[in-house]
Amino acid sequence: MLSPLSGILLPLGFHETPPSSGVSYGTPTLDLDFSGLGLADNDPIGTIINAGSAGGSFTASGSTRPTFKTSVQNGKSVARFDGTDDLLTGSALSAYFGASAKTLFVVGRFTGGSWPATTNWQAPAFLADSGGYLSLAANVVTGPANEFLCYNYDGGYDYAHGSTSRTINQWYCLTLWHDGTDLKCQVDTGTLASTASVATSSMAGTTQVGKSYSNYLTGDVGRILGYSTALGTTDRETYRDQLITEWGI
Repeated sequence: MLSPLSGILLPLGFHETPPSSGVSYGTPTLDLDFSGLGLADNDPIGTIINAGSAGGSFTASGSTRPTFKTSVQNGKSVARFDGTDDLLTGSALSAYFGASAKTLFVVGRFTGGSWPATTNWQAPAFLADSGGYLSLAANVVTGPANEFLCYNYDGGYDYAHGSTSRTINQWYCLTLWHDGTDLKCQVDTGTLASTASVATSSMAGTTQVGKSYSNYLTGDVGRILGYSTALGTTDRETYRDQLITEWGI
């Protein structure tokens, strides 16, 4: 396959950085925009280049590759994870986030037959690390409610989540925010749930899209943005609102 940007011959399954939407999201360290991959419907995703400042890529092989699905949400294409073994892996958490400063946005949806109900830190995640120290996941939480939760391990298990039952197959914009004092979690423009949480104990684990612990995500992911800072309120809300508009949420 020829790179449209450079004319260089690329190996099968390798893909250029998706084209920019033209909307500014500052300087993320992590930017995975699945909507712009030059693939056909139902093609496996072997590699997506990180367009963020940390560089590198997220990769998968064989049966573990998620599926590219075209024109799924607001005319945009997505990565579909089967809940069995689909997984994309990148570099260590420390490549994208600070132990005491991080912001993460995920545009995605859970599509399984029933909402996950497991130990919070093991809940199937849109993004997590292989060591079990950080995740943004879907799980049944106290209430009970079918919710999304943000998790950080700082020597203890810290969770932030709302108490509103979410809908299977519905698209959401999810936010994880951490400043080394508090961990906050938000779904769309809803309540910013918060809990006390200091520095993440280890940043050495491999960053994963589609899995936490041994539990795989059944769902779709449109875009992931990550920052090694705890964004200020204005930037955080601006980027969130832009994602909501772009994806028709």
